[in-house]
Amino acid sequence: MDDLLRLTSAWWELVLRGALVYLAILAFMRLSARREVGKFTPFDLAVLLIISEAVSPGLTGEEKSVTGGVIVVLTLLALNWIVSELNFRFRRVERVLEGEPVVVIREGRVLYRQLHRCRITNKDLLSALRQHECTTPSEVALAVVEPNGSISVRKRMG
Repeated sequence: MDDLLRLTSAWWELVLRGALVYLAILAFMRLSARREVGKFTPFDLAVLLIISEAVSPGLTGEEKSVTGGVIVVLTLLALNWIVSELNFRFRRVERVLEGEPVVVIREGRVLYRQLHRCRITNKDLLSALRQHECTTPSEVALAVVEPNGSISVRKRMG
């Protein structure tokens, strides 16, 4: 039982490692293209699993004890709760973490620079328009890439 509770790393080192990895992954996800964050493909899931396996030893410093693993998990859960609270309470934090909607079609005109910024291809845009029963951009009053990666479409009247 004594071995079960013994840590090979200091508890504060495990907390620090967990916090650094959490912040690095959060920054990476925020900087990645919107549609990749909003819609996980099997490839995205595979990459996420590989990342988690790759950072595992770094989180614990090759920690083998159950206690060390619990400390890291609790650190990650606590950080996730704190970030959620900050995101909920402060608009500026929400903008930084979640991003803002981006207009990609206005009055039938495709805004290619914005589309490129969101890493959305014409093919993906046309697919989203078809899901909203539009066959061409000229039928669209407004199309917006939401922070979660989805595309909202409002048809033109008449």
